[in-house]
Amino acid sequence: MPARFDSGTYDPETTKLMKAALDAAWAQIEDKKRDPELTRLLLASSIIDQVEAGLTDPGTIAAGALEALASARRLASGVMAERLPSMED
Repeated sequence: MPARFDSGTYDPETTKLMKAALDAAWAQIEDKKRDPELTRLLLASSIIDQVEAGLTDPGTIAAGALEALASARRLASGVMAERLPSMED
């Protein structure tokens, strides 16, 4: 589990909620070999943000984390595409 989940910042029930949301989100990841540490970090960061915003449903939080991951991956792909030379020339 991410260290921030177990940092003592969150009460046991909140920690349990965040872990359940992370497990649910991770179960939906198809390519677990694609930078797993970064993937889990992005999911965990989104989960923490959502919990701190007051969300309490693990399914909703997991879905939000997956959306955040997809957005980050699209953004990263766009940045890489801008940096790569055009293959059309």
